[in-house]
Amino acid sequence: MHSTRATQRRFLAPMALWSGEAFVEDCDCCPLKICVSMGRIHRAGQWIICLPNQIFVWIEGTPSDTSIDDIAS
Repeated sequence: MHSTRATQRRFLAPMALWSGEAFVEDCDCCPLKICVSMGRIHRAGQWIICLPNQIFVWIEGTPSDTSIDDIAS
């Protein structure tokens, strides 16, 4: 079961919660749009940040898969 806690505020960047994922749809407040490029998050430990709007969204919990993704030599 997932729980969602939110504080009601007005933001320039529309945050979306859709089908178990959180993401920033668009952000006109900054030219880099880093928060938009971070994509959709849905796993514990993932996060999105938008500094102009002072938004930090993270999914609480411990990532279930802590295995190594890749090895560089």
